Amino acid sequence: MDTHPLRGALFENWIIVELLKARWNQGQRSNLYFWRTNTGQEIDLLIETAGQLTPVEIKSGHTFASDWLRGLETWLDLSDDNSTPTLIYGGEDHWQEGTIHILPWRATDSLIPKR
Repeated sequence: MDTHPLRGALFENWIIVELLKARWNQGQRSNLYFWRTNTGQEIDLLIETAGQLTPVEIKSGHTFASDWLRGLETWLDLSDDNSTPTLIYGGEDHWQEGTIHILPWRATDSLIPKR
């Protein structure tokens, strides 16, 4: 699976479905969106919670690459939102790059507020 051409798309969809499932299991609305500019910059997922949008980029790679942050950085430049942008990736470590949280895929559930 590590070399399959659809690996990134499958990983992204799996993360989104897990977040959607967790929200529904807690009785929350889906409130999950996708964002793309007319120049092709995009955010894989916007999570709306209490009127606040949390931008999330999803990457299947196990090793962090700084260019993965481009979409989130564009979001920060264009948005007056004070949310915490997050990158979920296929690795194991978590840390922060400026204002962007980097989370391993195992920490995906931390993006869903507990009721």
